[in-house]
Amino acid sequence: MKVFESYFYVLKSYSKLLKIEKKDYTNSPLIRQSAKHLKHVVIIPIYTEPYDVIEENVVALLANDYTFRENITILLATEARVPDAIENAEKIIAVYGNKGMQIVNIVHPENLPGE
Repeated sequence: MKVFESYFYVLKSYSKLLKIEKKDYTNSPLIRQSAKHLKHVVIIPIYTEPYDVIEENVVALLANDYTFRENITILLATEARVPDAIENAEKIIAVYGNKGMQIVNIVHPENLPGE
């Protein structure tokens, strides 16, 4: 009996989730008012990824249709022990840094004690 009861509530929750997913919240006045005050940080960790992969991520973020794009910061997280990663991040900032979103590179230092 408990199994059937649990199954019932799982199905009920899933059907409610499907209804909520269908609703378009982009035109909601509450969302529109509150969204302009939200700050978003998208972290892209970079280690040995090639430039193409990093560029594809950044281009996809820049292509979104979010109304308050200036509130989005793209944080490129690189490792100091991988100079290619730092070069790729600097190249991304040079090419895409003025496209409407702030792009920042944070370098994780190498040889930290206790790490």
